[in-house]
Amino acid sequence: DKNAEAFRLDGIVPEQPIDYDTVQTHQRISLNLIADVTGATPARIKELNPALLGQATPDGPYALRIPTDTAEQFEQEIAQIPEARRQSWRRYEVRNGDSLTQIAARFRVKAADIAQANHLGAEGVAPGQRLTVPVPFRPEVQHAAAARSGAAAPRTHLVRYRVRSGDSLGSIARRYRVSIAQLQRWNGLTRTQLESGRVLSVHVAGAGHSSRSRAVAAAKTAHTYKHRAALEPPALPPGRTALAQP
Repeated sequence: DKNAEAFRLDGIVPEQPIDYDTVQTHQRISLNLIADVTGATPARIKELNPALLGQATPDGPYALRIPTDTAEQFEQEIAQIPEARRQSWRRYEVRNGDSLTQIAARFRVKAADIAQANHLGAEGVAPGQRLTVPVPFRPEVQHAAAARSGAAAPRTHLVRYRVRSGDSLGSIARRYRVSIAQLQRWNGLTRTQLESGRVLSVHVAGAGHSSRSRAVAAAKTAHTYKHRAALEPPALPPGRTALAQP
């Protein structure tokens, strides 16, 4: 920058700074819900918050960037969703031609559940009406790459892991080659702290056996090879012939 002409950088025109509002969050909120209440898309929310690696805000305080002039709308809309449901529930604005049945099919929920969550009567819905959609919590066990390519999702099996003293979400995630976010989704965790003795559900890639079963099988295989090696005579140098035992 001090020698811009020498490095031919003097003709660069800087981009305009990105405009955004900032709001404080204190629990996990899905990017889909944030997009719903701000009129944006999940991709836009990701663009404004490149530090978010998962599909939700973190557990603790987080300065969330949202499109400019949407902070007040965000606060009003997010208040319609119970804090414990902000990782899965959605908000939706009714469009022309929408029916309660069509909206339910879009989000794969029951029309009766939407009606109950919004205290709807027999009059149905009207264009412009804002609805809370009680989408159930659905853990993601499908790899994103497989989903994008259209390939079949890898088979998984369920492992029950009992938390031991000294365990952390990170150490358990590394043990089973999954992410911390997945462990939190599968077990409904809103914090990273773990209590000893708690049993966690882990969806491990690969079909058939648990990690303990594979470890036992590996141990048996190693014992078989060791026993076989003890019975076999040692290898002879080239050109030598073993004598028959009497």
